[in-house]
Order: sequence, then structure tokens, then C-alpha cells
Amino acid sequence: NYTYVQKIRTQGLSKIKAEWRIFIKRKSAYMGIVRKVEIWLSDIVTTPVTIGYLKPVILIPVAAINHLSTQQVEAILLHELSHIRRYDYLFNLVINFIKTVLYFNPFVNLFVKIIERERENSCDEMVMRFPFKPTEYATALLLLEKYNQRQMMMAAAGKDHDLLHRVEAILGIHKKTNLSFRQISISFFTVLGIAFM
Repeated sequence: NYTYVQKIRTQGLSKIKAEWRIFIKRKSAYMGIVRKVEIWLSDIVTTPVTIGYLKPVILIPVAAINHLSTQQVEAILLHELSHIRRYDYLFNLVINFIKTVLYFNPFVNLFVKIIERERENSCDEMVMRFPFKPTEYATALLLLEKYNQRQMMMAAAGKDHDLLHRVEAILGIHKKTNLSFRQISISFFTVLGIAFM
């Protein structure tokens, strides 16, 4: 992971337009981020990503930015700034350390999944505090995922369709949750396993 982060931090980078650098500077100050945040276009990454804690860097895929409107790019950048404001990069290092040490514990993996999902939801909520249309932001996420799939990378939706749930939350779609047979059986066997232990 360290090698990959160093690679994307130094290779395949190109300058982004001045308007986006100014946007990042203004919104960082507005959100109370004291560290200088850099933004670059990247040939390597296929989805927007934030790396670094002391010197945060936002990397935007070159091809993806051409398919998004100005408002959509702004919303995506605000999402990444929300990660920086919440110290998610540092927090992610701690989580990965715990996950590596306790790799054998299934509850740790479940816990990490829940944290990652809630972290994304929290950043989405932060974006929606700004005057963006929910449909614009949801469309931007879907376009980024479509581009990501075309590059044959792992889907942002994951196995549990996290992207679908994020889009539904952004658009205010609240489905009635019914317990499925799978959820009931997992709960039953979990309780049974704990009882036997």
C-alpha cells in the first residue's frame, strides 16, 4: 500500500486548472482545514482519491473530469475535502493496522465495512449542506463508477451495493427494510456461535 501511494503521489501527475486550485483553497478555509491541500490530475487513479495527512493531496482522474459538469466536479472535490476535514486518511491507517493484526476475527471485518460505509455517508451529507442538486451529485457518483468499471477496477459499490445505498440516501429515497432470510440466519448463527464460545 505504501509503495502504491508513493507511486500515485509522484507519477502520472499533471496540473489542474487554476480555477480548481482556487476553489480548493477557498473551500478549505471555509471548512476550517488549516493544512495546505494540493490538487492534481492523475493518469493512474480511476476515481478521485485523497492521500496524505500532513500534506493532503487530492488526485482527480484525467478522463473522468472531462465527463463531469462544473457543479459535479465541485461536489466531488467537496466530498474529498470532507475526508480531509475528518482526518480520514490518518483514521484509515489506524483501521488498517487493527485489521491486519486481527485479520482472523470476522467481527473486525464487519466493523471496518460499517465504518467505511458511514464515513462515505458522512462526507455525502457534508456535500449536501452546500447548494448542490442531489441529482447532480448522485449522477456524478454514478458517472465516476461507470468510468471506473470501464477501467476494470474494483467497483465502488462493492458486494453490498454501497454506492446504490449512497445514491438512495442522497436522493432521499428511503426503502422499507424487511429482514431477509439471509440476515435472520446470519444473526441466528452469530448468536449461536457466541453461545458456544
